[in-house]
Amino acid sequence: MPDRCADQPALNANALLIDPGDNVAVALAEIAAGSAVIVSSVASLEAGEPIPFAHKIAVRRIPSGEAVLKYGVPIAFATRDIPAGAWVHEHNAKSYFVAKKEAQGP
Repeated sequence: MPDRCADQPALNANALLIDPGDNVAVALAEIAAGSAVIVSSVASLEAGEPIPFAHKIAVRRIPSGEAVLKYGVPIAFATRDIPAGAWVHEHNAKSYFVAKKEAQGP
């Protein structure tokens, strides 16, 4: 019998997957490049670059144009291919909110 429920985070997790359908997790601490990223209920992966505390990390490859999923909903789209283990932020993703505001103009 397992010692924890499948939906509980691993005790040693350093990243949190908020919804099972998400393609990003949230760093629970600063993660150094090359360090193991242990995501709750997901196999571990390697950080391809430093991930700041509370920032997003791709748990799988996100092709350019694909939605960035957090909370089980699209929050942004990839502006270029994002490899698994990469920091997901303004340099490689654009918020749907910002894109909508820009399209509306002043």
